[in-house]
Parts: sequence; structure tokens; C-alpha cells
Amino acid sequence: LTVPPGHGEVVAVDAATGRWRWRTPSRGATVVLDGRLITRVGGSVMAVDTGSGERLWTAEVAPRWSGHGLLTDGHVVLVHASGPD
Repeated sequence: LTVPPGHGEVVAVDAATGRWRWRTPSRGATVVLDGRLITRVGGSVMAVDTGSGERLWTAEVAPRWSGHGLLTDGHVVLVHASGPD
């Protein structure tokens, strides 16, 4: 997986061929946990299967989320959000 700077997306690249396997939007912090890429997109956090690129789930965090922290202990993802309530 690679995150091209300034492009607003995460790209999965095949290590053997160098070809893109899939890509998905991303607007900030990103973590990989148990075969899932978890990233921020607008006021939401979403999970993508790292093998297929399929979106697994999306959760609204805040309407105007300006925070960008995602932390994990390997079991739970903590979303740090700052900004207006």
C-alpha cells in the first residue's frame, strides 16, 4: 500500500508487477489492522479489505470533523476528533 502525497487516496500496488491493484479515497490518518485499511474520508471513517479493495464499512464520526488521529491496539480503533460539537 502506498499513499501518494497530496492525491487524497491510498493505492495498493502489486509488488511483483508494480501495477495498481486498487485505490480508495483517503483524507488523513490511515492504519492497517487485520487485513483492513481503516482511513478517514470527510466526516467518516471507513474500512477497506486490503486484498480486494472492497469497502467493508463506513461510520459517520462528525459532520465537520477536523481531527485526524487514528490509533489502534490491534483490536480497537480509536478516532480522535477535534472541532465544533
